[in-house]
Amino acid sequence: MNECAESGTCQHTCVDKKVGYACECFPGFKTSPINSQMCVDIDECQERACSQICRNSIGAYKCECAKEYILKDDEHTCKANSSKSRSMLLDWCRILVIIEPTFSFLVLLTQCLM
Repeated sequence: MNECAESGTCQHTCVDKKVGYACECFPGFKTSPINSQMCVDIDECQERACSQICRNSIGAYKCECAKEYILKDDEHTCKANSSKSRSMLLDWCRILVIIEPTFSFLVLLTQCLM
């Protein structure tokens, strides 16, 4: 007997087995814990799919980056926008340099005005 031949057996995909059947869901969805014939959206953002900003949608998600960052080719990781000069960042920040008696120094970023 092919249970999958019956209309409405599974919300997405029905797989006929020797004994019984199994319901499978489209990418971006998982089987509902309440009803194994239904599918629910996977919130990929809860799984930390993106390095900075994650926007979940039904069956999908999109990674975005904060200002001054761009999305890398993997479409999940952000990197600093190298087209901007690093010295520009220092123009907006106050830095404190502490010179130790051993002539080593420590640079502390004390305030950024962005």
